[in-house]
Amino acid sequence: MFEMLTRIHGIMKKVLIAGLLLLGFGAEAQSTDRPAINLDLKTNPIGFVVGNYSVLMETPMKNPYWTLNLGAWVWANSDFGKGGGASFGMRRYFNEEMEGTFIGLYTRAFNNEFIGGVGALGFTVGNKKYLGKVIPFEYYAGLGRTTNSIEYPLDFVWGFNIGFNTLRSQKK
Repeated sequence: MFEMLTRIHGIMKKVLIAGLLLLGFGAEAQSTDRPAINLDLKTNPIGFVVGNYSVLMETPMKNPYWTLNLGAWVWANSDFGKGGGASFGMRRYFNEEMEGTFIGLYTRAFNNEFIGGVGALGFTVGNKKYLGKVIPFEYYAGLGRTTNSIEYPLDFVWGFNIGFNTLRSQKK
């Protein structure tokens, strides 16, 4: 189990480095004729302090008030047990494109040393603001149902994330 966690921890570091490289490519796109990608890359700064690493991505769908969210995380040192997982979700913003109050639907799959492999489906509610022009700051909480309905029927999610937006950084 420890070997798997060490491997996942190494993968998460590579994912974080890849995300930072994407930011560099976004900055390089300012000087080209390629269309810019509106993408928020985020992480939970509190998680790094306690050994829970996450990388999250959010981008608008065809209707800019709806967004697609992807995430991956590793619990390297947690009261919830060592493990990791991935999530997929959608959000609906009410005030502005990718900013303000939102509700969301999420699904996630995770594995840890206490409860094994579990899937979950649920709802979230939260708020996101941009600090300056390019730094998204968001907080949210949600509740869902797990596939392990006997021992752990409820799934509680929360987030306190900060990151960088690739498109807003290019607007003058």
